[in-house]
Amino acid sequence: WIQINRGHNPNVHTYEDYKNFIKYAQKKGFKYCHLMNSAKALSERDYKQVEHDFHFALDFLHDLGVNDIKFANTQVGDLINEYKYKFDLSSSTVTNYQNISQYQNLVHNYPNIKLFDIAIDQNQNFTFLKSLREAFPDIKLEVMVNEPCIKGCPGRTSHEGETFFTVFECFRAKEKQGTILTFFKTSAVYPWNLAYYSALGINNFKFMPEGNADLRANFHNIELLKNYINL
Repeated sequence: WIQINRGHNPNVHTYEDYKNFIKYAQKKGFKYCHLMNSAKALSERDYKQVEHDFHFALDFLHDLGVNDIKFANTQVGDLINEYKYKFDLSSSTVTNYQNISQYQNLVHNYPNIKLFDIAIDQNQNFTFLKSLREAFPDIKLEVMVNEPCIKGCPGRTSHEGETFFTVFECFRAKEKQGTILTFFKTSAVYPWNLAYYSALGINNFKFMPEGNADLRANFHNIELLKNYINL
């Protein structure tokens, strides 16, 4: 209930395995952010089932020097802040916030937020992005550059919390509209567009490995990223 399923990584079976990957990334100079960004609401019974593991995970991250956690569900944000450590928080694209007031109220309740991941449908809304930058000059804004979904997906919020039961079939809209039209209706940000975002003070960009969940859980081929950067 805390994190969206990202598939299976056969190289990770224990926390010790996971720790080795985190330490390797840190050694190479990467800033590591741990995701707890399921949008799924928690009942008290749900939480009691995972409470021990949740606290264990927070202890584990703190002991490794990981200070950044990204969340989508405000329940999870509360639970993190109520625990004994002071983590820096980021709001996920999964929050799907569409107006300034939502961000203002978010920061009021979570003053330790350091970064907003912008909702996909707002990627190319430069008026909104400029206003957001002016309203929160000290908070980093991050944009997903290669989201393949079309704008205005009616199942986006529920999709983030669903399992393999009654999955919203967003590919139907793509099939009806055709490949070319779908291409122009995505919120993708291309390398030659990045200067527009930088001019607004947005210099953080998020790249998603395309494909099935298992690829996202074991992103071992960086050709997609290299091709994007080389453009």
